[in-house]
Amino acid sequence: MLSVAATYLPGDFNRDGHVDAADILPMMAALVNLHGYEQTNGLTNSQLLAIGDINGDGVVNNADLQALLNLLQSGGGSADPVPEPNVVSVAGRR
Repeated sequence: MLSVAATYLPGDFNRDGHVDAADILPMMAALVNLHGYEQTNGLTNSQLLAIGDINGDGVVNNADLQALLNLLQSGGGSADPVPEPNVVSVAGRR
C-alpha cells in the first residue's frame, strides 16, 4: 500500500511544495484572515503554524512575513534544481 503524507513547508503559503517569491502575496492575504486561510486550505491550527511560523516564535504574524522576505533574500527557500545546459562543441567544416 502506498500512502502520501502532506508536507507543510514553512513559508509555502500557496501550497505548491516550494518556498519562493510566489508565496509572498498568498502569505499577505492569509495574514489578513488566518482563520479563512485555514478553512480554505483545510488546515488545522498546527498545520497553519507549520506553514506560517517562519521565525519560530510560536505565532503567525507580520514578523513571519519579514522572516520569509529575509529567507528569500538570502537565497533560502526551495526550488527544483535547474539543470545545467548541455555544452555542445560545434566544429566548423572546411
